[in-house]
Amino acid sequence: MTFRRSRSLHPFIVAVVGSAALIARVHAQDVAPPGAAVGEPSLESLAGDYESSGLRVQVKLRADGVLTIAFPKDVPAPPVRELVPSGNLRFAQKGLPNNNVEFIRDPAGNIRGLMLQGPYGSTFRSRLSATRNAVSPSATARPSAIAPPSVRPTPPTPTPEARGAVAAPTPARDDARPPAAAAEPSTTGAGEPTIASFSAAGLNYERDVTGLFLGDFANLRLSRDGLEFGALMNNYINAFARRCSAYLPANRVEMTRSVCAREQYMVNRYGVQVGASTCVEYREVGTGLYADPDLYKTVNGLAAGAGLNALKDILGGPNKSPFDTALHALDAKASVGSDMESLLAANGCAGPGIRRFQANMLRFARGEPGLRLANGETLASVLPPKFSSTAAAVADVDYTKLLDDLLLEQSKAWIVNRYASGSVTVVTVASRDQDGHASEVVASYVFTGLNGRSTGEVRLRFANGLPQCMYFSDFPTTCRTPSPRIVAAYENHKYHR
Repeated sequence: MTFRRSRSLHPFIVAVVGSAALIARVHAQDVAPPGAAVGEPSLESLAGDYESSGLRVQVKLRADGVLTIAFPKDVPAPPVRELVPSGNLRFAQKGLPNNNVEFIRDPAGNIRGLMLQGPYGSTFRSRLSATRNAVSPSATARPSAIAPPSVRPTPPTPTPEARGAVAAPTPARDDARPPAAAAEPSTTGAGEPTIASFSAAGLNYERDVTGLFLGDFANLRLSRDGLEFGALMNNYINAFARRCSAYLPANRVEMTRSVCAREQYMVNRYGVQVGASTCVEYREVGTGLYADPDLYKTVNGLAAGAGLNALKDILGGPNKSPFDTALHALDAKASVGSDMESLLAANGCAGPGIRRFQANMLRFARGEPGLRLANGETLASVLPPKFSSTAAAVADVDYTKLLDDLLLEQSKAWIVNRYASGSVTVVTVASRDQDGHASEVVASYVFTGLNGRSTGEVRLRFANGLPQCMYFSDFPTTCRTPSPRIVAAYENHKYHR
């Protein structure tokens, strides 16, 4: 065997660092630059062939008006699947959970490719032009792990706006608020945010998102350099770009993503490629999504730090597992979910609450003190009373329901296995702390994997009376992060009979 093209870091190391720096992943979306008059493309315009590194995807429109996707060059070829629209040029693959397709437009509004999104990550496929040779080389999307993506300034707008001012009276994509909610909040009087100006109800990170709004940084459970906060902030700028592009400042910048420019692969003595290729050189391309320059610069800084921290974890010693870092990244992505989309839907694009949340999110990322409300509310003053240590509370916890809910949320980050909801059995409190709270609970559960239906074991460990880590029988030393929404529900007595 011989190598073609240059050598690189081991691909697994690159993949793990990339997963850990998922906060830098800026997916191309279907938003045209501000001012561009681009209509919603027809389903027929999405049909065609898409390819990267010889891997072909075929999208067709059936006679009944349903889009389908097929992978004709895969061996064995997966079945043809229907694409179920979920909005904004995004589709779910019917019958294949956690696998989505997103069509990508260029600044002129033309479909230039699609993004295949699965539980393991995302890959980009370029649309084939009429002439085969016109197709650019491999364009496999990759998160920028160490070096932050480049920033492209937008073309000047006809009427300059003050930095941070509202760009238009009506949002381009936000249907959650009437136009009257678009007014820029003043610093005093009626525009001053109050506790009633903001709602994070129902979010996975309801507690910490509320804490960011309040400026109560001292009581946040998020870490400024942690993957969860980075994922949250990255999701916010992408959600804002999709829903609220008309509210971006005049000096907004186009976000970019990394695509493969040069690959490495092995060939046999006949010069035929053997096995998969590995990208060794990347380039930055625009996404058609725009962001506030300060927020985007901060997200890129968090991404760089996450990539370096991931590399330190991987190379940190015999007790450090690369799988721990990769699985932690998957947990972070799954836990954030659609929180930021829901937040903007509930609070609009330019109300005093969302403006204060954005300002404090940036301050927290920079290590600056938070802006507090006029009445000085804190998390302690707005949240329900914390977990009681009374004997009744200790003795009457529904651990079966708690573990079932935790497993259902955790399984959203699983790559292969699928959890059988309601299958938790043989629940045992293995140990308790000095206050009588459980410090470790062990249970069995059922899942479906490559070998069919199987039984696994999970150990749930607590710290300070709250769920902290889930350990599974296939990775017995790897801490999987419990859902923050369920942890908060447990803290607020939701699992006490």
